[in-house]
Amino acid sequence: MAEKYLVRLENAVHEVEVEDDEEGLRARIGDRWYRINLENIGSAGLFSLLIDDKAYEVFAEKRSGGYDLLIGSRLYPVSVEPVRRQSASSSFTGTPEPSTQDDWIVVSPMTGVVLEVRVTAGQEVEAGTVLLLVEAMKMNNEIRAQRAGVVETVYVQPGQKITQGTTMLRLK
Repeated sequence: MAEKYLVRLENAVHEVEVEDDEEGLRARIGDRWYRINLENIGSAGLFSLLIDDKAYEVFAEKRSGGYDLLIGSRLYPVSVEPVRRQSASSSFTGTPEPSTQDDWIVVSPMTGVVLEVRVTAGQEVEAGTVLLLVEAMKMNNEIRAQRAGVVETVYVQPGQKITQGTTMLRLK
């Protein structure tokens, strides 16, 4: 039986389905399945990762809420949590689930304060549109749409303090 997770990687949240079948481990992201082989290669936290027969050397360090993955010279903070179905009566306390594969959940890449929300629910945006302005360490940071879509929900408001990984809005 496959297990589903919400995986935050950079500014996007992906629903990832993982299962172990007769040929080994595989994962689905969107509509595509990937063959995966992950092996510890001796040193604590050092792994050999094969994705569809392409090799990667990965150093993984566990942290609260996820992992920091070093692949090559690039660091990827990754948050992972099991998908939990919420009833309509339950209060929102965690990360919203994408309702379709076309949803894109925008999460904060940093801790800071929301200075401006430049979009509203129902608004169409193009790739590159500034969605929010977040102040962190005395710098104003523009959070831009990475693809075109329609803003479905805005979860933050100006003046709100946020941490890295805070869900800010959802695009369809």
